[in-house]
Amino acid sequence: PFYIPRQDCNTSLVRACWNELFTLGLAQCAQVMSLSTILAAIVNHLQNSIQEDKLSGDRIKQVMEHIWKLQEFCNSMAKLDIDGYEYAYLKAIVLFSPDHPGLTSTSQIEKFQEKAQMELQDYVQKTYSEDTYRTCSPESGNGKHGAEEKQNSQRTQPQKVVIWDLLLVAETF
Repeated sequence: PFYIPRQDCNTSLVRACWNELFTLGLAQCAQVMSLSTILAAIVNHLQNSIQEDKLSGDRIKQVMEHIWKLQEFCNSMAKLDIDGYEYAYLKAIVLFSPDHPGLTSTSQIEKFQEKAQMELQDYVQKTYSEDTYRTCSPESGNGKHGAEEKQNSQRTQPQKVVIWDLLLVAETF
C-alpha cells in the first residue's frame, strides 16, 4: 500500500510540473484539437505583433522557438502512436518527480515514480512486444550523459524516437 501525500504536497507536485503535464495533454489531444491550426493562428498573431511593434524581436523569436519545439514534440508523440494508457503512465512519471524543489516525502514520491516507470515498461512490453521502436528505458533519459548518448544514437537511427527523450524536451517548455 502506498502512502497518499497531503493536499499541500499534491498541489506542490502539480504546480512544479504543470507545463510538462500540459504538454503531454496537448500532445495527446493534438489531432482532436487541430493543434497545427492553433499554432498557425498564434504565428499569424505574432506576425501582426511584429508589424504593430507590440513585441520585441527577441520575445517573438523566443515564442517561435517554443512553438516549434511544441510542434516537434507533438509530431514525435503522434509518430509513436502513444495510447491513452501510455500517456497516463507518462503523466504519472512526470507528476511524481522527487526533483521538484520544496517537496516533502521525496522518498515516497520517488517510489510512486518508480512504480509508474515499471508499470509503463511492463505495459509496453506486454502490449507492443513486437514493436522495436517502443523503447522504455529510464536509464536512457536520465542525466546529461544519457541524453547525449541518445542524441548520438538518433543521428545514426533517425527513425527511432524514445519516449524518455521526448519527456526531456517537454521539460523545456
